[in-house]
Amino acid sequence: SEERITDVSFSGDNKKVATVCDAIRIRTYNVDIDFALFSENEAESPIQEVQLGEDGSLMMTASKDGYICAWLKQGGGYELIRSIEAHTDRIFDLEFSPSYKDFASASEDGTFKLWTIKSENPFEVELLDSTPSEHKANFCSLAFSQDGNVIATGSKASVDAIKLWKIHNEGIGSSRRKLKLLMSLGGHKWPVWSLLFSDNGERLISGSSDKKIKVWDLRSGQLEATLSG
Repeated sequence: SEERITDVSFSGDNKKVATVCDAIRIRTYNVDIDFALFSENEAESPIQEVQLGEDGSLMMTASKDGYICAWLKQGGGYELIRSIEAHTDRIFDLEFSPSYKDFASASEDGTFKLWTIKSENPFEVELLDSTPSEHKANFCSLAFSQDGNVIATGSKASVDAIKLWKIHNEGIGSSRRKLKLLMSLGGHKWPVWSLLFSDNGERLISGSSDKKIKVWDLRSGQLEATLSG
């Protein structure tokens, strides 16, 4: 029978593609060799998301039990090198920053988290910040701006389901980064599952279960257009 493909990802150099099949198998393909199969791995728990790193040597998966797994390219395949108990419930989204040095995770446990990669081999990460308690929600989508300084999050909240967060240094002379709420955007009546910044960072597009696509002008914080899905 045909498999259900639930997520896909390009590496930053566009030389590899990763797919999640039936929420349990991860396949990668070589783009430059007619998309020939490079590797196939089976996860221990159902996978929600897959992301390939800048050159395809690192692959990360997010699972429905709250774990983030790191896979390193070894010879002719990928080897699981570490599992992180990142959340206490399903991870709906996992995204690298444009620099591929940081990543963010959005979960049904009420939080989204910002991480930095300290080392790929051995794989070491540091949690930079998490959702402030007053803004907890069932987060189901996220996106980085092209400059990597802002994160947009979408949730299942009935009010202000979209929030924009500025990534800033904790203090003068500090390299530790924190999250600061910039603005909240309402308008969707159902969960926001998809978010995308324009290249210049002036607009945000959101897609929701309410069958609406909304275009936001981030300079004014106003809704610019609503499209039917």
